[in-house]
Amino acid sequence: MFAMSAAVARLSQHELTAATIIGWAITMRLVAAFTPAFFEDDYFRFLWDGYRTLVDGNPYRLAPAEYFATFSGNDAMQEVLSHVNYPHVSTIYGPALQNLFAFAAVIDAGALWPWKLIVTIADASVVALLVRTLGSRTLLYAWSPLVVHEIAVAAHPDGLVGALILLAYLAARRGEFWWLAICVGTAAAMKVHAVLALPFLIMVLASHFARVTAAFATVGIYAFYWLPYLDGFVNTWHSFATFARAWQFNALGFQLFSTLPSPVGRALSLAGIAALIAAAWRWQIRDREERLPTALLMAFGALLFFSPVVNPWYMLCLLPLACATRYATPWIAAYVLPISYASDFNLGFASATDGRLPVWVSVVQWVAIAGAVIWDWRARYNCHQSPSCLGSVVTR
Repeated sequence: MFAMSAAVARLSQHELTAATIIGWAITMRLVAAFTPAFFEDDYFRFLWDGYRTLVDGNPYRLAPAEYFATFSGNDAMQEVLSHVNYPHVSTIYGPALQNLFAFAAVIDAGALWPWKLIVTIADASVVALLVRTLGSRTLLYAWSPLVVHEIAVAAHPDGLVGALILLAYLAARRGEFWWLAICVGTAAAMKVHAVLALPFLIMVLASHFARVTAAFATVGIYAFYWLPYLDGFVNTWHSFATFARAWQFNALGFQLFSTLPSPVGRALSLAGIAALIAAAWRWQIRDREERLPTALLMAFGALLFFSPVVNPWYMLCLLPLACATRYATPWIAAYVLPISYASDFNLGFASATDGRLPVWVSVVQWVAIAGAVIWDWRARYNCHQSPSCLGSVVTR
């Protein structure tokens, strides 16, 4: 199970050059970018949102289904509209992403390649930054099959969130609280859960003034992104509520409460998330800077573990930071979560509305991730619970 980590460790001993790591990473992404986005339909929403932003300035006002009877655009956009998933629900993607979707639409509305180009360039930049900061440890991210597929093939935007959280982490270590606020505020304006990083990041800032300023500036930047879309803000949160109540797929910890009545199960899930985040924050207090990447992984991991939906690309916001630690769990999860593509629908056993997974998928995921957590815990115990033994490996 840990062969991948061991292989990377052996490669690291040979001190691969930055050019080798980056060169192969770019090659993988270029090949993947020309691969059709199989088993995916999320990107149709990206293309539709970008087009609507260009046409009427706001993709949040109406759900795509509202246009089924009246839309008269070109053939490419007709095709996009016919494939948008959950068309009766308004988009849930944040305003910072909408700006990028619109930019891609300016280049070629209805085509996926401009959006793939944006996310792939951003991801290659993350690899270059990680190589500069961490050297050959970046192999775990640079050559990760999940990263390459979910960004360069499937074109999911979560890698942009991961990139911004990584930049915010580096800014926090340097005490650059304004840059920290810009990164976290922008990330939250893409996917709102990114704001979870804020209390952990500002903890390492030197002064009370810097911490307070960073917190208020982050909120202000998030609000700034919403200014052009204010009349769609309520619709977005209504869509979030709809998915939170009705959507469940590949859940991990949430499965523990799935037999309970829905309100009770979701309340217990939220309680579990809050408890683990609080524990991570309290644990970080003892060594604020050294434990920061681990505490962030614990917090986002808690959110992921207890979520009713655990898609493989959700890992993209964690993996750049995971390079700054010596833990195996994030990388094992990155290998076993994609097994969820083996749904009954993708295997041809069910309709598109049935996202059930075979039992063996859940068993493999549970066993692998639980084994990795135990491995990491034992490794930390053997280090005599030293704060730096399995903490950050990033140098200033």
